[in-house]
Amino acid sequence: MEKKPLFIVLGIMVLLLILVFFLSTKSVKTNSLSLAKNRIYYFYGSTCTHCKDLEAFLQKNEAYQKLKITKLEVFEDQNNGLLMGKAGQICKLNDNEGMGVPMIFFNNQCFIGTPEAESFFKGKLNNK
Repeated sequence: MEKKPLFIVLGIMVLLLILVFFLSTKSVKTNSLSLAKNRIYYFYGSTCTHCKDLEAFLQKNEAYQKLKITKLEVFEDQNNGLLMGKAGQICKLNDNEGMGVPMIFFNNQCFIGTPEAESFFKGKLNNK
């Protein structure tokens, strides 16, 4: 009789382990996560003060009207975070060092931080 409760407990534990494994390996669909050539990707965070500074620069210079910019918020949107990670890998950036927002990705190059991003946009806007 003692074996039956033991099997039930072991069975429940196995089911829980399978469930935990499934949930921890479940990934967001990445089929649609691609980075197009000649498109500017602007990764930002909703609460990032540096991103707000860059946004003011972009608005002032009418960058959205003049350039093809895809603006992606990464703090709240997991898919956008995954796409930023993909861009970082292409640029050979380490997740722990070198990645942050604001980040611009354009034709396999990353520009991180407000000074680099503004410099990138100034160059693009001057060529328009």
